[in-house]
Amino acid sequence: MKAANGRLIALLSAVQRRSPERLMPLFDRHGVDPEDGVAELVAEVRLDGANSIASVFRGRRGVDYDVVVRDVARKLKLKTRRKDAETDLEGRVLDAVLERYLERASDAQREIIEEELRAALEAAKRDASELGKILKKGAWAAGSLGALVNAVGEQAVAAVVKRIVLATVGRAAAGQAARQAALVASYAIPLLNVVMVGWVLSDIAGPAFRKTVPTVVEVALLRMEFSG
Repeated sequence: MKAANGRLIALLSAVQRRSPERLMPLFDRHGVDPEDGVAELVAEVRLDGANSIASVFRGRRGVDYDVVVRDVARKLKLKTRRKDAETDLEGRVLDAVLERYLERASDAQREIIEEELRAALEAAKRDASELGKILKKGAWAAGSLGALVNAVGEQAVAAVVKRIVLATVGRAAAGQAARQAALVASYAIPLLNVVMVGWVLSDIAGPAFRKTVPTVVEVALLRMEFSG
């Protein structure tokens, strides 16, 4: 088994033990029954990655997970090197998605983001002026995720992103039925899924990428939250 595949199975197994509901979007997106387990989920992610590469000679053989991540990074116009680990590339993909989201965010959404980032810095006993290293002139620049991780740590960053997502979705879902709102709140990154749908439809050709791009984003967040 390729090392990247084993690392992903180990991560998703840890998530399944602690918060199995967090994997439901992944199982749903890739058409896998949760009872079939995370190994089957990873196999299907790899098959969808093979479909995104679109080799007619590959048949039903999946590519390794690090290949899936590298392919997603390239599709988002990120530079990659053969030696880049899939974990590093996941972070760069998430960084690019957050940058894209902030470009399109409303003033109200920007206010939520700034409030959450400032609160995270204060909780970590860091100077609030460091916010300027993360939001440069109000924009999320490439590398901002790394600056935030350095300031408050990976698990705190994952928590901040979740709070931003839930706060924004909570306001947008104010008119929804309580059950629907609760369902939205139970998932880790519903808003990023919505953001990625818009990005994929306009910028990324092929249905396979509509699965692999948001999946890589979700895995990046899960790795930050559950690996520690």
